[in-house]
Amino acid sequence: MPANIARASLSPAGVLSLGVGNGNLIDNNHVNPVGYLDVRLAYQWTGNIELYGAIDNATNVPRPEDGSSAVYDILGRTMRAGLRFNY
Repeated sequence: MPANIARASLSPAGVLSLGVGNGNLIDNNHVNPVGYLDVRLAYQWTGNIELYGAIDNATNVPRPEDGSSAVYDILGRTMRAGLRFNY
């Protein structure tokens, strides 16, 4: 007996498109939208050295309960800093 598989896709607005798979419709097609604030800073110290820093998801907004981990942030707030050398 073949498995019943429903198909759906996620739009940028956070809405699942209705899909049909072997006669089955997806009836719950809403994912709450979220917004992330990412911050980037860079300072060119010399012609060859650049200092940089970044904070992703600075406000630590969680992903929607029904949101896919492939689309939404799952790590929460992350920070990084470093030096770039050009020679």
